[in-house]
Amino acid sequence: MSNRTSSAQPRVLVVDDDRAMRDFFATSLRLAGFDVQTASDGIAALNEIDRRRPDVVVLDLDLPIMNGFTVHEALRMQDATCDLPIVVVSGTGWRSPSPVAARLDKPVPAEQLIATIVDVLSRAANGVRSITRVAERNEPIGSRSPLADLAD
Repeated sequence: MSNRTSSAQPRVLVVDDDRAMRDFFATSLRLAGFDVQTASDGIAALNEIDRRRPDVVVLDLDLPIMNGFTVHEALRMQDATCDLPIVVVSGTGWRSPSPVAARLDKPVPAEQLIATIVDVLSRAANGVRSITRVAERNEPIGSRSPLADLAD
């Protein structure tokens, strides 16, 4: 597994089989200053993580080839990825036996996704391991630049 090289931009892997949703999330995150990778199925996601480890994974659960449940468990079972923050973004009511950093229910406004990822990265930078957190719809969003919170 390749290690992360120094970069000013946090790296996010967006995994969703819905091209429109994947492109919406990726574009929104890039405009917010993130380095974004994408994958359309579970196998591609695991390959991308192995090739270039992200700082956080945005994971849909209803994926072809290998679903998000299996991707989640595969990441949790490997020493190299067991602490990788995962933000589940799905229309299902799934509750994981293994912790995730956050869970968002579709549809997700870009601002809510960005705020959640900033929060997850901030907690990870402070040594907080993944914990399950369900974001509420219309949760207040800060007026600062999303990445400014990471610089604090």
